[in-house]
Amino acid sequence: KFVEAFVYSESRHNYFLSSMDMDPNGQIIYLSTNHGIFGIKDTREPIETFTEYKLHEHKIGCISINKIHPQYLVTSSLDRTMCLWDIRKLDPKKSTEIQKIQYSNAVTSAYWSPNGNQVVSSSFDDTVKVYDFDEQSNLKARHQIPHNNRTGRQVL
Repeated sequence: KFVEAFVYSESRHNYFLSSMDMDPNGQIIYLSTNHGIFGIKDTREPIETFTEYKLHEHKIGCISINKIHPQYLVTSSLDRTMCLWDIRKLDPKKSTEIQKIQYSNAVTSAYWSPNGNQVVSSSFDDTVKVYDFDEQSNLKARHQIPHNNRTGRQVL
């Protein structure tokens, strides 16, 4: 069974969706755009209603919600950063990340592990990086694996 949960009005918004994820209960849809916008859509609200936040200056290529601790979001962007956010503390006017990790090239993806204890990212700096998520809600680099991420095929 399929249910229409969200209508994205192109007449109201002049950007394209680039990534999406859902909360563990399947009631909230998270989305990102090519203009650095992160959106939250509660499927129990009217079909065209959603809240948006400007999190990056450039395209957010990937978003991932921590399935164990769903208040944590990780984003990857063309602005050469991967950021960790607390969704509860986002502000539509100005949001501040918990942690920003700078890369030498665009970060193409970042995903939480199923157990919520690690994040893996890929970047055009030709690495795949693994980070541990510690008790202080920070990401700490664990492994860096060389990998040609410019093959034209999706890595993650």
